[in-house]
Amino acid sequence: MCPESEDAPLDEVEALLARILQELEEGAASLEDLLASHPPELQEILRRRLAHLGGLSISSTATSRVLVPGYEIVRKLGQGGMAQVWLACRQADGSECALKTLRRDLATPAMLKRFRRESEVLSSLRHPGIVRVEEAGECDDCLFIAMEHLHGEPLSDLLKKEELRVSRILEWLQGIAEALSFVHGCGVLHRDIKPSNIFVTDAGRAVLIDFGLTGGVEKTSLSMTGQFVGSPHYAAPEQVRGQRGEVGPLADVYALGVTLYECLAGRLPFESSTIQGLFRRILLDEPTPLGRHNPRVPSDLGLVVARALEKNPDDRYPNAAALAEDLSAVLAGRPVMARPPGLPRRWLRYLKRRPALGAALTVSLVALTIFLVVGEMRTRREEENRERRAAALMERAREMLEGFEKDARELPKRIREYERLRTSFFASPPQDRQRREFEQLERQVETAAARLELVSLEVLETLRSAEELGLSRRQSDNLRARLYLQRWRMAEGRGDDRLMNSLKNRILDLGEAGGEFAARVQPRADITLTVIPPTARVDAFVLRRCNEVGDNLDPRFVALPLSGPEEGRQPGTFALRV
Repeated sequence: MCPESEDAPLDEVEALLARILQELEEGAASLEDLLASHPPELQEILRRRLAHLGGLSISSTATSRVLVPGYEIVRKLGQGGMAQVWLACRQADGSECALKTLRRDLATPAMLKRFRRESEVLSSLRHPGIVRVEEAGECDDCLFIAMEHLHGEPLSDLLKKEELRVSRILEWLQGIAEALSFVHGCGVLHRDIKPSNIFVTDAGRAVLIDFGLTGGVEKTSLSMTGQFVGSPHYAAPEQVRGQRGEVGPLADVYALGVTLYECLAGRLPFESSTIQGLFRRILLDEPTPLGRHNPRVPSDLGLVVARALEKNPDDRYPNAAALAEDLSAVLAGRPVMARPPGLPRRWLRYLKRRPALGAALTVSLVALTIFLVVGEMRTRREEENRERRAAALMERAREMLEGFEKDARELPKRIREYERLRTSFFASPPQDRQRREFEQLERQVETAAARLELVSLEVLETLRSAEELGLSRRQSDNLRARLYLQRWRMAEGRGDDRLMNSLKNRILDLGEAGGEFAARVQPRADITLTVIPPTARVDAFVLRRCNEVGDNLDPRFVALPLSGPEEGRQPGTFALRV
């Protein structure tokens, strides 16, 4: 069955608060790092909410037992960011189940809405790879979901205990990919795929759990504040960039790719001590090839993981079903979709299936010739692919630069308005409305400036990547000059002479590629000179530092004739004649 209920929006501040509480409980990051990933205005609101929760003495160690009519609590199995999970016994038949409860008096409206949505989604989904709900409802004190009691442990715990076989990991995550494909087909996004939300039963079945962050496929998984929903290490680049229109099922595919990488390599593809550093690596860095961390990983599996972790959603698998098919292909030794195998790889597989024939043909000149010819064709195709990728990166850099120039032209207007309000703000006691306008404009100016700095770095990094793929340096330097010129204009508007001089030197260093922009930062003017009488002699001089024209001279300015010093005369001792 597929859920028919609509994905209603939540109070996003409360949703972010619940996610922070869960991340703190899992030890993913410190409170300050989690708060730093949100805009300043949200940080203050979240701090007040956290302080209020502290005042109510609510903590992750709360052990209050909740008795749901018809169920007898045996013991607590765990606790998440908003609910508790108990081992319970049905009073009707004595069977065991996992009972997830949420107390009304300790829950925010957003938590209640998320909990109800999870119960609706799980009650409607029926798949071997999804935890089965047997009953959901509400009583006087709490909301509850009665689920099948899974005997086993989370995949995250198994990874800490021992080194797992590659084949077992593939079997589990192939099943999760199939379950995820079913979920997407029912119009639902999971939005929190990670090892701790994958439960492995004693029978070896992998089950997807924790649907508390589900959302509709047709809607973005970003909040209205531009923050992504989920765990930072598993966030797709489009979530980090805040691209609301691009976040969909392929973000779940990316998170499953991160999970697969973590299981095979024993570490996450991107790590950092701060949230900002982590997001920068997700956006700009490429993951280390799996083979360097785990030599036992087949090359085809490395290609599968690399495609699932593509930064551009269009370059990933088109859906979770395609990823599941490639994982099945790796297990069976079949070719994968991640990159169609060339003739050499097909030939090697053929030889493996027929060892005797393969041994005879391997030493033959014909096999070697075919291998070399196909290798040359493959090299040519790779070069063409590099050129296409370089051109795509160049186009992306150009689009980002055009957006940068547009935003940079708007920023001075905001700054002038901000300066005007600041002058009136300190001239007389401000009204509450004026104070709010001033603070709002101040945040807008700071956010816009920070955004421009990030885009500037991303443009330069994209151009560098394109050059590594063979892009002409003249093409990339022309865009660099445009970027430096726009930044020079911004520095000119702020009166930052030091930055202006640095950017001017960068443009001049680009030589011919920056020629058309050099004249704008180093203008030349014609001078008309009238002398009386017309036959009078005029000498031209330039101010230079003494220590620049000779050794052991004082660092003071002197006037030097443009024609140079006279023969035998030392710098600094010229006679001036007009």
